[in-house]
Parts: sequence; C-alpha cells; structure tokens
Amino acid sequence: MLINLVAVSLLSLTLQVVSQQSEISSIWLGIWFSSFAAGTGLTTLGYTFFGQRLSHLRMLQITPIGQAVGLILFAIAIFLGPQWFNNHIWPAIAALSLFVYGLNLGVGSVIDNTLLQQWVPENVRGTVFSLFSSLRFTAVPLGLLIAGYCLDAEMTTWLFFFFIITLLIATSLWLRASNYESVSVAGEN
Repeated sequence: MLINLVAVSLLSLTLQVVSQQSEISSIWLGIWFSSFAAGTGLTTLGYTFFGQRLSHLRMLQITPIGQAVGLILFAIAIFLGPQWFNNHIWPAIAALSLFVYGLNLGVGSVIDNTLLQQWVPENVRGTVFSLFSSLRFTAVPLGLLIAGYCLDAEMTTWLFFFFIITLLIATSLWLRASNYESVSVAGEN
C-alpha cells in the first residue's frame, strides 16, 4: 500500500505538475516516463534470469530504499539543478533518477506474485489474490489527495519528503517482518 501510495501519486500527478512548474519542454516529461519504464523493464528482465538466486525478502527490504534514493536524486535535480546546470543537464539528471526509481519499483510486483504463488494454498488463492490486489491500492486516494494539496500549496519539497519517509517506513516494516520471522523460526527450534 505504501509503495503504491507513492508510485501512483508520483507518476499520475506529481511529475506532470513539476514539469509544468519547472517550465521545461514536454519532451522531458516523455523522457522522464521513458526512463522510469526502462528501469522497471530492465529490473523485471534481470529478475527473470537471476531472481531465483536472490533472497526475495532481502529484495523487498532493499527496493524501497532504492526507490527513496531515486526520489532524493530527483528532488535534488529539480530543486537545485536549475541553479547549478543549464536547462538540458538537470532534466537529464532527473531522468536518470527516475530510471533508478524504476529499477527499484519494477521487481516488487514480480516478487509479490511469486511469493503469493508459493505461500498461498491453491484452494484459497482466488480470495487471497483478490484481497491482495484490492488492498495494495487502498492508500492511493490518500496519496493523490496529499500530492494534490502539496502541489497546489507549492509545498513540493514537503511532498518529496513525505514520499521518501513513506518508502523508508515500508522498508522498516519489511525489516520488522523479517525479525519476527527469524524469532518465530528460532522459537520453533
């Protein structure tokens, strides 16, 4: 829920408003979205070939941190870039940051689906998959409301701070879950 709260708000609303506020050409918005899509596609392809060698839980713990890093780089590019670079360099840095964000977002849903297939008994998969699909988007309206308010109030810096903190909370929840799992396994032995 937390990752989708950020992702949908960022991709459906925030990037368009930021590009308009930054007064860059529309082509850069297309490049930003293409960079994001290239990142998600590349990471999904990489997971296809190397995913079985990696720890699913570790990837779920690390990817929100990578998403936060991508958003930090994007925030730096849009807030400081125009002062430091010309109008062609800072949007390119923002595109690179969205590529990093996409690299870390793309694999998440693949891992979710893989783990659900492995852990959920076949006789309840329809119910569990339906609930999972519904619940993962329940925070999206709240994210869009917060993004709309912050963008309208010209509090874009605070919006990115909110996005980054939300992703770090997602990581901490995965870390807590892994600690709980290791404690319960140790208790069984």
